[in-house]
Amino acid sequence: MLGEITMQHRLPNRSRQLVHRQIRRGFTLLEIVIVVMIIALLATLIVPNVMGRFFSSQRKIAEAQVEKVKTQVSLYILDQQLGGLPDDFELTDLVPSYLGEDDLVDPWQNPFEVINDGTTFYVVSYGDGGEPGGEENQADIESSH
Repeated sequence: MLGEITMQHRLPNRSRQLVHRQIRRGFTLLEIVIVVMIIALLATLIVPNVMGRFFSSQRKIAEAQVEKVKTQVSLYILDQQLGGLPDDFELTDLVPSYLGEDDLVDPWQNPFEVINDGTTFYVVSYGDGGEPGGEENQADIESSH
């Protein structure tokens, strides 16, 4: 009989523990704050590195595109049997035979410029800023002369 009494007292206590476990399904404020702080710390360490690589890759793409456009302009001059680049030359003259419409802009969606000094020419991208000059991502990218 003593064993029966202790079993009866244990069951309600166990039931309460099960009910308590079922009720507690959310996170405490402290747990949420700790997770947010860890995410913020990781973001401050990772994001600058990733963004730096992204900007670096955009510059490399622009450098390759500048050389591609210069090569296509040179082919145009040879195919048309011109002695040099005409004064009224526009990059749109190369579409669609030499370049596509999307080849006329750099990774920042700024148009490439062809600088013609009379004897030679070069192609330039004005970088992220879209204006001559600048530093880092906004620095000019010129083709070989």
